[in-house]
Amino acid sequence: MHSQKRKILKKSALVALTIAILFPALWFIILGHTNRSPIVEKGFVESMSTHDRENWFQDSMRTVGFFEHLKSTPRFIVENWWGYIQTSFGVFVVVFVLNAAFLLGGIRNEP
Repeated sequence: MHSQKRKILKKSALVALTIAILFPALWFIILGHTNRSPIVEKGFVESMSTHDRENWFQDSMRTVGFFEHLKSTPRFIVENWWGYIQTSFGVFVVVFVLNAAFLLGGIRNEP
């Protein structure tokens, strides 16, 4: 009986860990968006006129296509690693508890 519960808890932890690692990245890919991020050199902006600077700023604020957004996912994770870890931990706890409760609830206690 205890080995069966232990097996179920191990499987629940593995499922929860897999989902917790993938969930924040998939959330960002599916529901997020990415703006262009230009490289700014020190004297670049200063040498521009006000009109050119506004045009350059508007071009930088446009969202990119899906594949460029997809390529920016690792950069997003690196830049927001602490939030990624926090979200992953929260997802892990929720999925583990729900999965373990569902699977352990199906076991009958036999005397």
